[in-house]
Amino acid sequence: MIKKHSALGAVGMSLYVGAGLANAAADGEKSELEEVVVRATQFKFADAESALKMPLSLKDTPQSVKVITQDLLDFASITSFEDIYKVDASGGVSHARDGFPRNYYRGFLQQGINAIKVDGFRMTANIDMDLSPFERFEVVKGATSTLYGQNSISGTLNAISKAPTDEFGAELDLEYGSYEHRRVQADVHGPIDDAGRFSYRLVGAAQDNDSYLDVDGSRVRALAPTLKYQIDEDTSLTARVIYQKYVYSPSFGFGAQFIGTDDSDPDQLISSNFVVPRTPRDRSGGAPWNHTEKEATFAQTVLEHSFENSWQLRGNVQYQKVTGEADAFQTWNTDQAGDTFAYLYGREQENEVYAAEVNLFGDVEAFGRRHTLFFGADYAELNTDTLDFGQAGPAGFSIFHPDWSNVPVHRSAADYDSFTDSENRREISGVTAQILARPIDDLTISIGARYSRDQTRNRFRRGDVPELQDYAAIPYQAWTELKASEVTMQGGVTYALTPRLNIYGSYGETFEPRGGLLFSGGLAGPEEGKAYEVGVKGDALNGRMFYSAAVFDMRRTNIQQRDPAHPGFVLPLGTQRSRGVEVEFQGTVLPGWEVFGSVAWLEAEFIEGQYAGFQSANAPDFGLSLFTSYQFQEGSLRGVGVGAGVVRKSGMETFDAANYARPVAFDLGGFTEVDLRLFYDRDRWRYEIAATNLLDTKYYRSYSEAMWFGLQVNPPRQVIGSVSYRW
Repeated sequence: MIKKHSALGAVGMSLYVGAGLANAAADGEKSELEEVVVRATQFKFADAESALKMPLSLKDTPQSVKVITQDLLDFASITSFEDIYKVDASGGVSHARDGFPRNYYRGFLQQGINAIKVDGFRMTANIDMDLSPFERFEVVKGATSTLYGQNSISGTLNAISKAPTDEFGAELDLEYGSYEHRRVQADVHGPIDDAGRFSYRLVGAAQDNDSYLDVDGSRVRALAPTLKYQIDEDTSLTARVIYQKYVYSPSFGFGAQFIGTDDSDPDQLISSNFVVPRTPRDRSGGAPWNHTEKEATFAQTVLEHSFENSWQLRGNVQYQKVTGEADAFQTWNTDQAGDTFAYLYGREQENEVYAAEVNLFGDVEAFGRRHTLFFGADYAELNTDTLDFGQAGPAGFSIFHPDWSNVPVHRSAADYDSFTDSENRREISGVTAQILARPIDDLTISIGARYSRDQTRNRFRRGDVPELQDYAAIPYQAWTELKASEVTMQGGVTYALTPRLNIYGSYGETFEPRGGLLFSGGLAGPEEGKAYEVGVKGDALNGRMFYSAAVFDMRRTNIQQRDPAHPGFVLPLGTQRSRGVEVEFQGTVLPGWEVFGSVAWLEAEFIEGQYAGFQSANAPDFGLSLFTSYQFQEGSLRGVGVGAGVVRKSGMETFDAANYARPVAFDLGGFTEVDLRLFYDRDRWRYEIAATNLLDTKYYRSYSEAMWFGLQVNPPRQVIGSVSYRW
């Protein structure tokens, strides 16, 4: 659980009280004052860089941007990237526990190399990172290809790392709660030398959990040191490393049960003939011995320089490596007799990313007006090696009465019947130029373009018994190569109706060669998208409250999903459209009273291809997220606070895209989750009790366009107590 109280995430207020203060003031006597510090919660954040890669207020940005402060992360109990659904009304959730983060924005699944950024850099989607190194999230909805390169139309989540500080500070957090949740987190930061040229930040976390499912829990160890060197007044160099080891028991859920009489009869492939198997809530579909280990290292160096003419240069270099090993038993669909198709699965994978980027931006004078120019160039090399093993599960296995005595532990290649070994080599690069033109007062026009180049090479080999006994000797097939290049455009207009109210409109394009392998042979084509958006943004309550409303229409073509019948391969799904309305607000109503709200009405469906008319997976037709916190600012209850939140999603569906004679829709229904927390925050101490899913709501979600497998139950009610001390 991310804690607040960083230099950017908290506001300090000092109140002075003393028993003899009034008398002392009257007689002129000196009296020593007692300082009582109450830390104020902060849900509002005024600026963001993720949309344009330049500092710009949210109100002036011609696109939907959500800033999730550290306090909001804490109060919404966001502990993983997937938990963004809690504060994004149009977002979906999968509750997948396979260690791969997935995000849904406005009805689109966002998964891949650009699903999540760390300080603006691509993060591989193969590990669910601990959130301790990050101080806030910035979520940009819609097109971002002009700045971030090859990307999906759905949006971009940029995780902003905690930075070194000029003053010493430290915090130690301890947590304990339901299902043997135990966590310790430390954050230390400050100057190194007296001149203040060197500063540092060191963040570390360790967490152990039992699972609320019938598989083992998880263990996370994370460490993130950062060193900053202020070379001179205008130049700084920052180096950061994020290391994590993640050991857990993966759960892939299970598939729907067919309750008709013949699933080969197309006339029986209707929604009413499929149900979620009626199993205990803790039934995971996995074996007790399911096991995965993942290790990740992110290394980043950032050089920043400000010129005398206000121009700024920023250069970044990054390396990341993620390795993983997994052995697991997973269950798929169940037939009318109660027999469940099961599969044994093993994987060894290594991901490496080398990336570099340089940006230059600043103001120029033209026609008597000030305008801003931005130029950027980037290059990345991504290498992925994946070795998958597989074997059909035992006949007669049932999710209703699992008999693990018939499923021996699998831990080596010799335990499986088949393998697929694939290698992926990808180089992506591009150059970007954009301008923020201000032709008249109150009007800003942004125009940007990017040339992107993508080169992907894939090769694979596969074999069965007896070849598996010497799989290293089986030759690879020839390399399959895909080269693609594209120019994408993005533009926006912002007009200030009043000093506190702007209207805006934007258009953007995206381009994302996925490079996925089709089981039939060859590579799937690139995904492309277009987004239109108009809206209003403004401040209220003397600038304490920010609000926005947006109407959008977005579509993307040639979407891909993993091929459930053939691990390591993908399926194209056609064209998807999403349109709707989003309303958001966040800020301070009164001193001590913070609110955040997000409301969305959404229509997301496939409009072309064999799945035309089907609703997008995990896309709500209505969503609501509302969180509020109140902390007493004076009196005997000073420092005592209460926070509450409600998340409502309705009208969610999925469909099976590959495993029956025709597509089948599956109603996932809606849900309402309620969170509650009590806290006492005064001076250096903070005590807190947080309850998530207070009403113990139960529902199932699918993590892809499938119901044949991957149905996951949400976490039950959990209570966590914590204590923090600050220096």
